[in-house]
Amino acid sequence: MITKEIEGKIKRNIPKEVYKGTPEDVEIKKALYTYIELARSKSFDERYYLGSDRLAKKIVKQAYEDSKSENFERTLKKKKLICISMAHTYKRILNILGITCEVFKVRNSDHLYNVIKLKDGKEIYADVQKDLYRIHTKRRLKNFYSLEEEDFLPEDRLVDMLIQLDYIRDRESYYNRDDKIEAVRKKVENLGPDKALDVIFNSSELFTGLENLETSEAYSYYYSLRRDILDRKTFKRTYQFSCAKLDEKKEPKDFTFCIYPDTYDYKTVKPYLYSKKEGRMLPCDLQTLDKLQSEGLKLGRLGIETRVGRLKRYMKKAVKESEKIEGRER
Repeated sequence: MITKEIEGKIKRNIPKEVYKGTPEDVEIKKALYTYIELARSKSFDERYYLGSDRLAKKIVKQAYEDSKSENFERTLKKKKLICISMAHTYKRILNILGITCEVFKVRNSDHLYNVIKLKDGKEIYADVQKDLYRIHTKRRLKNFYSLEEEDFLPEDRLVDMLIQLDYIRDRESYYNRDDKIEAVRKKVENLGPDKALDVIFNSSELFTGLENLETSEAYSYYYSLRRDILDRKTFKRTYQFSCAKLDEKKEPKDFTFCIYPDTYDYKTVKPYLYSKKEGRMLPCDLQTLDKLQSEGLKLGRLGIETRVGRLKRYMKKAVKESEKIEGRER
């Protein structure tokens, strides 16, 4: 049950700029403003993607419970959601604002998204979860667009609305991070995977303004950087996977993630771990990573993935070599 207090607060938060323009402009800007603000206030629950299959099923069950209308206010206060509860929350907020919005499910998947139907019959596809990391890392929106053959929401119109809503200052700032990504792409051309990752992780312009980024959004952002900057061959020689400490029930907690370049030689393999405190990937040698593993850091969701197993073999070789050197020095 939605209380009048919550309904009133949602309506009061809509900025005056939303109400400027045609009736269609107003509807779109209401939906767009809500889309951005919901994304800004939430983080994707990393346990769903980075935890065990058993934990993921538990989270899906809870998300459907959170999606019930009687739990709307409780869900609205939660920081971490998944697509199920996010899509239903977005729908209910838009319904409060007088906008028709429905939830749809991707076939053979648990993934949910929204379709907004404007009063003039036009429809907009909206997937808050897929744009979540983009909004947190100030990249271009990719999942809020027209479903009509005659596109009534081209990017120029969308950008104008984003400026009016104070999401961006101007067109240049909207494309700024993508332009920087393109510049880094040119720097890493013809570099091996180890040197390419080193350039990316030390390109400070890619990480400005990204302090206190939650692990799930950071994971998606770094994955997108690798995909967008590296050529296909080099991308396939860099690996990214989750890491976590286990609680007393052997469930993962305190998530981070690891990225490493496969040089096929353990002496030159340099893994990186994400530091939420620093907001960056930090280098971590193989011996240190082996020590962290012995202290309870689980590498990978299952711990047996090929990319994880390969790194563990490199770690064993590095530790063995280090022990040999220490033995000779005694």
